[in-house]
Amino acid sequence: MAHTCSDVLPHQLGIKGIQISGYNSQANGKIERPHWDVRQALYKACDGDVKKTYWERPKALALHTLEVDRIIESIEKKKIKDTLRYLDTHKAKVRNWNFKPGSLVLVRNTAIEKSLNRKLKPRFLGPCIVVRRTIGGSYVLAEMDGSVLQNKIAAFRVYPYHARRKIKLPDNLTGLTGLSEGELEEIINGPEPDDTPPVELRTEGTIEELPAEIPEDEGWSSTSEE
Repeated sequence: MAHTCSDVLPHQLGIKGIQISGYNSQANGKIERPHWDVRQALYKACDGDVKKTYWERPKALALHTLEVDRIIESIEKKKIKDTLRYLDTHKAKVRNWNFKPGSLVLVRNTAIEKSLNRKLKPRFLGPCIVVRRTIGGSYVLAEMDGSVLQNKIAAFRVYPYHARRKIKLPDNLTGLTGLSEGELEEIINGPEPDDTPPVELRTEGTIEELPAEIPEDEGWSSTSEE
């Protein structure tokens, strides 16, 4: 008794066959489309002679890899170029204060910016205490009573707070917050804030860091006493 392919595949190899059509949600279109590009490249390399495709196939596949690498490199360069152009166009707005742990800051209330009654709501929240800055550039902040905000705050939302008088803070911020090092690391290693703008990506060395502390002879202090 002859066995057909539809009998052998599911029973012996565990492969289930399906019918492929343009209206089938399980169609392997994602696999077929790249084959079309490779086939067109082979046809062009062989000048229409199908018998030469065997010899031109390794060259076409190698060129495909090189072309993908070139496209990725071009996109990366364009992203960096666009970021630098954005920084140059908005250099009066984009600032990197680089607040140190213990600095007093205000948090821009971006949740109200699209509401119709935003003029009646506070634009800034705080003051807050900087606990630590993460590798991604966002900040871990705490309220004045030591309560740590569970979500990291994007750098563009954090502004310096100029206190009318010096506010003395404890040297050990961990004792103020009441969090252990493990709990603090869990917050730091958490997901980055969703409202982080693309301009914060790969801007290391392209923004001049502004001082987060103001000398006493120039204005009110924005940090705690040592």
